[in-house]
Amino acid sequence: MGLVQAAIGALGGTLADQWKDFYTVPGGLAPTAALFAAVPQGQNAGRGSNTHGSEGVISNGSRILVPEGYGLVLMQDGAITGFAAQAGAYEWNSEAQDSQSIFAGNDIVSSTVATSWERFKFGGRPGTQQRAYFVTLKELPNNRFGTQSEIYWDDAYMNAQVGAVTRGTYTLREIRGGKLNDPRMGTRMKGEGIFADYIAKVHRMAREKAGIPTVRMPLSTANFRVPGTTRPMW
Repeated sequence: MGLVQAAIGALGGTLADQWKDFYTVPGGLAPTAALFAAVPQGQNAGRGSNTHGSEGVISNGSRILVPEGYGLVLMQDGAITGFAAQAGAYEWNSEAQDSQSIFAGNDIVSSTVATSWERFKFGGRPGTQQRAYFVTLKELPNNRFGTQSEIYWDDAYMNAQVGAVTRGTYTLREIRGGKLNDPRMGTRMKGEGIFADYIAKVHRMAREKAGIPTVRMPLSTANFRVPGTTRPMW
């Protein structure tokens, strides 16, 4: 009986996964959502038959829509296989057996018979896992932080035990246009955007108020000596 159920599950799941999927950002997201899974849209206004596909399987030819302000992370079997920070529509294409689809131009025998046989080996279920995630590149306001209760410590200056409670909110904002890295010369360890400009402005005002010159002092190695001698190190 178990073998029959596995065979039926393998064949039924394989046929259901032949349809191309349409993925996009889920609705009703909280404004502080930073990372979340892409959701398939099997129906539109009640129309559509792609509602019984296997979880964790993205069929070849499936389209993933990335709106403005979001990045796309693709994963297969626990490994990151792709990242996109530019808005637009992307097409899934994988060599995994479970992703083969006759509607994507894959061989009909490989897409149906071979896939069903591989799933039968796993009891009727897919033997791979594919995921698509969205990461927010927009500003994330009103993220709350704080302590659950008072934090106490012994203050040596006041010679007493002091307690405090923290409460507040913070804002997250990406600063490289959605890129994970900027290889341009001279950009490392430098911020960009309105927050970086604000910090630079505050630093400049504090420097001018303190009378610190804008010209940097020249570097010198004159005071470096080889340990135990008076010989210059350089």
